[in-house]
Amino acid sequence: SGPDPYRSVHERDALWPAMARLTVDQRIAVTLRFYKDFTVDEIAVRVGARPGTVKSRLHRALRDLRASLGEAESTGGAAGD
Repeated sequence: SGPDPYRSVHERDALWPAMARLTVDQRIAVTLRFYKDFTVDEIAVRVGARPGTVKSRLHRALRDLRASLGEAESTGGAAGD
């Protein structure tokens, strides 16, 4: 059998509830970094924070997303179901 054509749909469906669990500042940092491809310095300027603060937000957000997505995977559904 070939690759699962619905895998990306399942991953996306699990990602949005996990993103909703983040703080607003974390969601902004993740969105700017991974969806808009901004650098940490660009995000810092955009949100009026120091680069170290942005790095901390990204670190915590990714940790929380991994935990939420791992939880969703272990239960067989999207996080928050």
